Amino acid sequence: MSRMNQIMLQTIGLALLAFFLAAQGIAQQPLKGWKGDYEPNASYPFGRMNPSAPPETKQFAFMIGAFDCTDEILNRKTGKWTKMPAIWNARYFLNGYGIQDQYWSPAFSTSNIRIFDAKDKKWKVTFFRMPGYSPSTAVSGEMEGKKLVMRTGTKTNGGSYTFYNISDKGFDWVGESIKDGKASKYWTSTCKRSG
Repeated sequence: MSRMNQIMLQTIGLALLAFFLAAQGIAQQPLKGWKGDYEPNASYPFGRMNPSAPPETKQFAFMIGAFDCTDEILNRKTGKWTKMPAIWNARYFLNGYGIQDQYWSPAFSTSNIRIFDAKDKKWKVTFFRMPGYSPSTAVSGEMEGKKLVMRTGTKTNGGSYTFYNISDKGFDWVGESIKDGKASKYWTSTCKRSG
């Protein structure tokens, strides 16, 4: 990638960040008479978990906040990996019952909605991507040891999306395609808490 393209992509990334921060300010203005005590606000910019939410909601608490990430994505046609910076932020929403995260890179933006289904005892996650809209994808998952694993399909055919090396300082994430029980990594992200 040429230096000019890198500068252009960084400028676009900063513009997206500025837009997000402005939008957050608008979104945080409360509705008159509404008691959204756990929504993002001036005192809690990323919101808070509602004490009435399923206790498993805490499993994604590591993700609440702002993160600077380094991603590597496989071009499946060429077999080459591309490394790029990214921003991944998450906040509580639905008055502290769910988590919405947003991701920005020079190539695309994504958003996920994460809700713990107490009846099913699994996370339900819906994924959206732009540009090059991909239809929303629904995955489900749970804690497996110290990893938080989301899946589509089955353990032998589908996809897995795994958070690991989880700490207060950040986390790692890997996306894998699974065919006949064999996992093939196609996306990794190493994220460090901002600020």
